[in-house]
Amino acid sequence: MIWMCILDYVRKEFNDALKRRCYERSCKLKLDGLSNCVVLDGERLRRDKRLRSYVNKKICDCIIFAEGDDIGNVIGIIELKSKVVHCGDVVKKFVNGTELVSKILKGAGVSIARFQLYHIVLAKSWNGSEFRMMGFKGKIMFEGRKYHVIPKSCGESFLNVIENFKA
Repeated sequence: MIWMCILDYVRKEFNDALKRRCYERSCKLKLDGLSNCVVLDGERLRRDKRLRSYVNKKICDCIIFAEGDDIGNVIGIIELKSKVVHCGDVVKKFVNGTELVSKILKGAGVSIARFQLYHIVLAKSWNGSEFRMMGFKGKIMFEGRKYHVIPKSCGESFLNVIENFKA
């Protein structure tokens, strides 16, 4: 019940930032298999007047509020790269995206601590050192919780990434 209220809140309050898909240039995240999903465009959120503190910050490409039979209620913070992946930039975008999700959830009257977050970076191609660096330095601390960055290739399914990460 509370999840539906959150989805309704996000759709209503951030209507200008809604997207149908999570894609950027030639990189996309498939959203098949989700029973209910809301996708927000990070760049459009940055320009929202209510979120002025983010206007000059690096931000992730998409924020996904999703629900599925096997995954429950989850939030994805997604960065899509069609070219070079710079670990430091990706981590900054994920930190800012996590803060933004927390602010959105507070507006809906709930805490981010109630939800599982997934920080996923998709790249058109990975070189070995970039991929290893993401594994070593791709960690985020937020409100006492540690999150891992999940590096994958463009075209992956959100549902598959989450199910494989949980395993």
